[in-house]
Amino acid sequence: LADLKKEIEEMGNRLEELRFLFDISHKEEEIKKLEDVTLEPDFWDDREKAQKILQRTTNLKERIKQYAQLAAQFEDIKVLWELGLEEE
Repeated sequence: LADLKKEIEEMGNRLEELRFLFDISHKEEEIKKLEDVTLEPDFWDDREKAQKILQRTTNLKERIKQYAQLAAQFEDIKVLWELGLEEE
């Protein structure tokens, strides 16, 4: 059990490293800024630029979604581990 606990802790550390490597916080900030741009009244005046902004936003959201899925799976593993400990 001690080995399994250590592996779970290492997974948590790796997940945090991925958050840093993927620069998730910066991507979230960029999405917010891009979404603010889409709310401007003249956003669609330049359709090509608007499409690029929307595509960039979609790409950033997809990357964050992938990380979020990994984080959710890790949380599930932790919960299962804790339940296993309670049930022995």
